[in-house]
Amino acid sequence: MVMHTMIFTTFFLMNMVNQINSRVVDDNNPLAFLDTLFNNYIFWVVFAIEMAVTHGMLFLGQTNFGTAVLGVTKLTGI
Repeated sequence: MVMHTMIFTTFFLMNMVNQINSRVVDDNNPLAFLDTLFNNYIFWVVFAIEMAVTHGMLFLGQTNFGTAVLGVTKLTGI
């Protein structure tokens, strides 16, 4: 279950980074996504909500209820 939790967390964080990187596609400027990064506040609100919900799921994974319902478990730093 620890491996599945690590895979879930890694997949989620990769998707969140992809949301930022795929906002602007410009072949001439590979860093074009930085030009308009803070122009859309709704994007950042949705981004923050997604981060909060996923971290809430991982927090619930530390309880028996969260482990049974969500299939995640507590991750340690080691």
